[in-house]
Amino acid sequence: YLYLAIEYAPHGNLLDFLRKSCVLETDPAFAIANSTASTLSSQQLLHFAADVARGMDYLSQKQ
Repeated sequence: YLYLAIEYAPHGNLLDFLRKSCVLETDPAFAIANSTASTLSSQQLLHFAADVARGMDYLSQKQ
């Protein structure tokens, strides 16, 4: 048997979430039209990048 455990992501996958969030921060007109959507700060983006890098490092050590 093969089991796959994944974490539930209410906003879909990370790539789509980041693309949607980054567009809002760089396009003020879009942000005004979609004021209910959230944006990500530079600090939050760096946190995501560091988490992904740590995950990739972990996986590379398992090979």
